[in-house]
Amino acid sequence: MRLRPGRKRINTNEILADETWLINQPIEGEFSTVALYPNNYWIAMSNLEYHKLIIRMLESGNLSVERAFYDPEILKPGYSFFTRTQLRKFNITAISLSYELDMLNALICLKSGGIPLLSKERGEDAPFVIFVGAVPTANPEPLADFADIVFIGDLEDGFIDILRKLLNLHRTGIPRMEALKKISTMRGVYIPALYRATYWRDNLSSFHPITGDTPDFIKRACAKTINDDPSKSILITKHTKFSCSFMIETSRGCPYECGFCLHRYANYPPRFIDIGVFEKELQNAKDKLGDKFNHVSIIGSAIANHPKFLDILNILLANELNLGLPSSRAELLKPDYLSLLKKLGIHTITIAPEVGDDSLRKKIGKDTTTEEFIEFASNINSLAIPKLKLYFILGLTTKPQDEVDSIITLIERIHTNYKGHITISVNPFTPKAQTPMAFYELPSEKDLKKAFLNLTRAIYRENLGEVKSKSVRQGRIQRLLSLGDRRVSEYLTSSLKSKKLRNVSKEEEKFIPTPDGIKPWDHIRLL
Repeated sequence: MRLRPGRKRINTNEILADETWLINQPIEGEFSTVALYPNNYWIAMSNLEYHKLIIRMLESGNLSVERAFYDPEILKPGYSFFTRTQLRKFNITAISLSYELDMLNALICLKSGGIPLLSKERGEDAPFVIFVGAVPTANPEPLADFADIVFIGDLEDGFIDILRKLLNLHRTGIPRMEALKKISTMRGVYIPALYRATYWRDNLSSFHPITGDTPDFIKRACAKTINDDPSKSILITKHTKFSCSFMIETSRGCPYECGFCLHRYANYPPRFIDIGVFEKELQNAKDKLGDKFNHVSIIGSAIANHPKFLDILNILLANELNLGLPSSRAELLKPDYLSLLKKLGIHTITIAPEVGDDSLRKKIGKDTTTEEFIEFASNINSLAIPKLKLYFILGLTTKPQDEVDSIITLIERIHTNYKGHITISVNPFTPKAQTPMAFYELPSEKDLKKAFLNLTRAIYRENLGEVKSKSVRQGRIQRLLSLGDRRVSEYLTSSLKSKKLRNVSKEEEKFIPTPDGIKPWDHIRLL
């Protein structure tokens, strides 16, 4: 098989040998389950939500839990990672989906795993297919024809109960659809087969339950606290983004109101880990990992908003640990924080200006000012932090070239005040379901492509940094997968043959609702 650039050839046995587990891993049980992440091992095991899914499945009772990935370089799609068992032989296949573009990979795994793609075509002996994660929580409808169950919200709030109930129902030999009906009223449970969508003149015209005892709306499962059983690594390995780092969630939910971002709406309200719980989890990891415990990655949105963020940094420093940090708000990382981050081995700090000028930034709900970004750049320069990564979004107006001009101006000012290496990550604006900017007017694809080209050329011409970007084409596909209704299944199945997501046609654009029409996600209540 041809390897992706920069990836060394390695086999499964080597990967397994490099894993150090922090929990027991039962491979035998009355009920067999598999947790599938529809991307490669490196991405999957860097994703804390996937670790969380595996923990919840392990805690559900007499279950065996295996892992599966879409990683053709090391594993045949549709088979489990450890025992090489085809997915059709499990009782449950739970799929963790964090990115819309991974939907096709999930379907490839189901098909290669011998599971009928459409839920209505699965027989009594077929596995239950459950989708979880941020993508189906916001809008499950593109996956509705493929899912037996979609779990909406936090896995801590009831997911274990669902698996246990399915196990008990399985013991009784109850028919498949009857079992689904019996769990349909549980919090966070959405059974697409129990709802009917109808269309009129290319638009979704109605959406309703088929039976009277099925709820009209699905309420998001929401954990009251993240302290009872904090999300953390199930293992450490060098084959991840965080290389041998222990991941732990210190915050969930975001207090800010950025109109383009799903975090505020899918994870509200903000919740923080208690300091005592944080220290206890670090000690548990240290007891299990010994000398291998030397690096911690704290996970969360707006992590510096933690009311005890300074205490967290000091605890890590006292334990002589190095730290990995996600993207942070520049105005919150004050000089005293930055000094501690330097001592904790931080070599790269990531911030997200999103756009180049204050007025547009304020319009999209982000109130950090240009001057605050410049001050931040000066602060990390004085501390000689060697790398800075900047996140930008392009395509938030119908005149993307104006956005390019202001982005370049901001980067120039940052470059003047910061002498380290700058990486600029620029992605096309992709509307998200359930957010205020879901129906923002987009620029033409031609204008946006030209703007991306001009931005990249200007950055390299002026030697301002290194540019990484996602294609405009991918952004358009992602928009369909984020906002579309059940008919998106037609697009996905038609892409299966080539195993590549193809360009979105004008007819398929009609699968996206109008701002004043019925939304595919209207029955999903996040707040």
